[in-house]
Amino acid sequence: MNHLSASTLELLKARLVALRDNALQEAWAVQGQSLDKIDDEEPGVQDPAERAESRREQEIDGAQVDIDHAMADAAQAALQRIADGSYGTCLACGLPIRQSRLLAIPIAIRCSDCQSVYERRHASR
Repeated sequence: MNHLSASTLELLKARLVALRDNALQEAWAVQGQSLDKIDDEEPGVQDPAERAESRREQEIDGAQVDIDHAMADAAQAALQRIADGSYGTCLACGLPIRQSRLLAIPIAIRCSDCQSVYERRHASR
């Protein structure tokens, strides 16, 4: 973490807090919209196309909530790394992650080179 200035670290910390809070707000909003949709459904509707569309929308909403929670978790994990002094260190090779990368992607856990290797290895899955 010593490769980041105190002011840069504070900027990144503020971005991570905002990222976490926004992701949680989005998740709550989607969950609230999903509940509203359920409340708005007419109990006797049996049209298969309408039921299928409703299920599809619920699956999309569920996936979006999962993405939002994963983003919030990643931001919180980055905040924890700031607190314990390991933020900005690549988890794969142990070298510092470039400041420009962290400013662009504050939740980054790997340097660009290690991230490229990771993506190549997991692209076929």
